[in-house]
Amino acid sequence: MWAGRYAPFRRRLEEATEPFEIYGAVWGLRNRVLLDAQEAAGNWVTLRYEELARDPLPGFETLFEQLDVTWTEEIRRFVSDTTSTHQAGYYATSRVSASRVGRWKSELTPEQIDQTLTAAAPFGVPFAE
Repeated sequence: MWAGRYAPFRRRLEEATEPFEIYGAVWGLRNRVLLDAQEAAGNWVTLRYEELARDPLPGFETLFEQLDVTWTEEIRRFVSDTTSTHQAGYYATSRVSASRVGRWKSELTPEQIDQTLTAAAPFGVPFAE
C-alpha cells in the first residue's frame, strides 16, 4: 500500500502524535483510498451523510432506485419513523437524523477541530460540513 501514490502519506501518519492529528490523518488516508477506488471503478453509488440525514426519504428512495432495489411503503415508513423521532439511549436506533448534521462542531473544541482538519488536509479529500 505504501508504494506509489500513497508513499508520501505514510510520513504524515507517522508524524501525527496528538489523538486528533492521528484521527485526521487516518480519516484523510481512508477517504483518499476510497475516493481513488471509486474513481477507478467508475460505477459506485456515492452518498453524502449530511444530505441523506437532512432529507432521508428522497435520499433513500434514490439510493434504492440506483441499486435496483424495490422501494416499498413499509420501507418508507421505517425510514421515516427511524429518522424523524428520537429514542433515548446510546444504542437507540431512532434519531432525528437532521439534528446529527454538523454535531461534531459543537462536541469538539476549536483546537481539536483544527488538529483534525489540518492533519486531513494533505490527503485532498472534501471535508464534512
